[in-house]
Amino acid sequence: MQKKYDAVIVGANVAGSSIGYHLARNGFRVAMLDIYAGEDIGSHSCGDGLDVHEFKRLGIRMPKGEFIHGDVIRGKVIAPNRESELAAQGKIKAVHRYHFCQYLKDRAVDSGVSLVAPARASAPILKKDSVMGLKYKTLGGGALQSLNTNILIDASGLNACIRRQLPKDWWVTEQVDKKDIAVCYKESRIFRKPLVKKFIHGYFTSEIAPGGFYWLATRTTKLINVGLGINYRYMPLSPKRQLYTKILPRHPILKGSEVVWRGGGLVPRRRPLDCMVGNGFLAIGDAAAMVNPMSGGGIGPGMYAAELGGKIITAALEERDYSIEKLWQYNFQYNTTYGPVQAGNYILRKIIESLSDAQLNALLGAKLFSDKEIINVIESGKLELGYMDKLRKLGKLAKHPKLLLKLRALYKNMETARKIYRNYPADIDGFLKWRNTARKVFNKI
Repeated sequence: MQKKYDAVIVGANVAGSSIGYHLARNGFRVAMLDIYAGEDIGSHSCGDGLDVHEFKRLGIRMPKGEFIHGDVIRGKVIAPNRESELAAQGKIKAVHRYHFCQYLKDRAVDSGVSLVAPARASAPILKKDSVMGLKYKTLGGGALQSLNTNILIDASGLNACIRRQLPKDWWVTEQVDKKDIAVCYKESRIFRKPLVKKFIHGYFTSEIAPGGFYWLATRTTKLINVGLGINYRYMPLSPKRQLYTKILPRHPILKGSEVVWRGGGLVPRRRPLDCMVGNGFLAIGDAAAMVNPMSGGGIGPGMYAAELGGKIITAALEERDYSIEKLWQYNFQYNTTYGPVQAGNYILRKIIESLSDAQLNALLGAKLFSDKEIINVIESGKLELGYMDKLRKLGKLAKHPKLLLKLRALYKNMETARKIYRNYPADIDGFLKWRNTARKVFNKI
């Protein structure tokens, strides 16, 4: 095995395999490491939905293959008292996540990526204030080895095992606060008899999923995904225990269903990292907090970033310039396109988490949004101007003055957050000023 590569990727899940594919297809020497053996990659993944709107809006192709279960269109957001709900008609492609990850991994390898697995990344190799390679061990007692590379890519998930080891004065080493992390647990279950219709139901209730939500999402008429996410600050509350003691007894439809897969993990639910690159380094996927803060979905953003990163790294390799200045366009283009969506939904998520169950019951009972408006808010992180006129007419919320105050601030704060990311600096010189402004504004909000 050769020791010098144009790019080395740590992590072979969606984002890692996707960017590896783009780079290898462009003729570069690429190595990709993963802690799991090749046949196990994707077996511990959680989310299994592709939001069609994200692929269309971001201009990337919707994956096709046997890993697609089919379309799920009907969706509902349900209040804690289960008496009020909002319907939405968004379109999601349900996928078999393991087979999907295997497809992406195989596609990368078939394009020329060298897969090193199972192997554990140990540390980045630094020289003259730049990343020059990676130290790693093959699992099973192998000796410490090294790979030299022009660009090292961290796609290792929220743990960001390489990014967090870089020098602390590098902008890319920003830490994700625990209050912006969800602890998730999910099971896939098979029904004895097929359902008549497929559906996605999301439930907000602090009793079961404090700081998050739980869901029932059919993938076929016989397969259902049931799970929940809890804000990290409520640990050691166990998501798995909550599913078995709170969710299963609440939904008779699940009685007698057979568990065919279970797993969990940590998911970032925040705005994008302020900076995602360094000299000879780039972070992608969950390692760069590329996740919609409301839905927790990261497949679309990760695949978009992979195409974007593939083009920018290709230009850097062709010009033999691996500096942060050359890679900066990755920051700029991601943060000015998908960044506003994440930032707006981050504000929406924080507001919803701050509401009591009584306030959520009142809000959902007031029918503030139409189906189309619900989808638009989640897809764009943006509230329409007519939202304020609706608030003025909502006498139903007169008994909830604190809720009204929060809702009146919501539109302004979401627009402020989106504007900050639309104004992300096009070059490195404006970054520190932008970062200071962004942190002041988000801390104030």
